[in-house]
Amino acid sequence: MSKSYDEINNGYWLRRTKRDGIPADCRLAYNRCLNWLTSHNKQLIEKMLPPTGCALTLPVELTHIENYLTGFTIDYRPFYRPSASDEPEGFHKRDAFDPAHITIHFNQNAPVARQQFTKAHELFHVLQLCDPKCLDFFDALVEDTSLPPSVIMKLIERGADKATAMYLMPTEYFYKRYWAIKETGDEFGSEQLQDLANQFGVSVETAKYRLQEIGQCITPKQLSPMSIDF
Repeated sequence: MSKSYDEINNGYWLRRTKRDGIPADCRLAYNRCLNWLTSHNKQLIEKMLPPTGCALTLPVELTHIENYLTGFTIDYRPFYRPSASDEPEGFHKRDAFDPAHITIHFNQNAPVARQQFTKAHELFHVLQLCDPKCLDFFDALVEDTSLPPSVIMKLIERGADKATAMYLMPTEYFYKRYWAIKETGDEFGSEQLQDLANQFGVSVETAKYRLQEIGQCITPKQLSPMSIDF
């Protein structure tokens, strides 16, 4: 019996099979690039924040990254966008007549924790555009063409997200606060997670993600589904 369909090569299926928007045939290269970017951002953040063991005011203020961006003037300008909108929560612009003047635009209708995350996220985009190693890294990616432009854009956004989480919730301080809260009771549930998130000025979802990142898994059984804003 003859086939009534055209054969489709494996490359097509690999490119069509996606997880988190990343095609299967790009995932290995994407993860390697993301790991490099995360490691580099971690080194930059360690230069911005006080040395290990020194006092750090919580929630972490944006002044540390602003001071690191020497030579730039940073302004913040709110705009209004309905909460149900799929549009970005923020963006940044350089002044056409003064490239050192950066304006961060953020959605004032978003929760306060989200506004702060957006501001930090955009600041890391600014850093990506002026850090020599980041520029060389992305230039090489574009020239190599092993990743399509859409995946490179996702890499840029994901890298900024992970950098923001590391900045707002520095590993040492976050880990210590987590265990301080955990040791006060027999479990770490919804109330404890909310307390931890409040101390760092982030959303519950962001705190949960950071805990998983540092190896402290929070299972659904430990938390009330209604307490997390996914």
